[in-house]
Amino acid sequence: LDYLQRQQEALLAVAPTEAVKQKLLVIQNEIADATKEATLRDFQTQLEADLQACTTLGAMLDLLEQRRQAIAGDDTEVGDREREMIKGQEDDVKAQVKAETEALLQEYASYELERLKFAESYARKKELLERNLAAATTDEQRSTAQTALAALEEENQKWQKSKTSLYASLMEEYTTHQQKLADIQAK
Repeated sequence: LDYLQRQQEALLAVAPTEAVKQKLLVIQNEIADATKEATLRDFQTQLEADLQACTTLGAMLDLLEQRRQAIAGDDTEVGDREREMIKGQEDDVKAQVKAETEALLQEYASYELERLKFAESYARKKELLERNLAAATTDEQRSTAQTALAALEEENQKWQKSKTSLYASLMEEYTTHQQKLADIQAK
């Protein structure tokens, strides 16, 4: 660019002939192209840096929307190419949101499966222990069955407490992702 600008200055300093005017036009077009490419590189570099600074996918989408709005009135070739860059980045972020949502749904599905298996196992064990308690003929058998029932109930309570907090966090994260998907689909 500096080289082209020096050539332009040199041509402007000489007498304007048709050949000089043609060379000057070519150089000015090359300067415009070089400036355009530099502007686009700078835009892409800054956009990528800003996206990397975002901590959430929602923040990335918000940033891309802000950038899109900032160039909304730019009907130049540069504006069109900047919009293409934004669209490409947005497609990548949307794919990330979709992948994270699918992973979250998988995690939730595995949680549900684990919860159902535990509930089935708990119900089966409880039924057996209650039958043993009902069939107990001695105080020792009743005491053993009651102790086993109490231990089973304690295990159930511990499991419920630990998994309830996990479930709550999964549901909160799922709800957040669902809202992000709805926001993306609305755009």
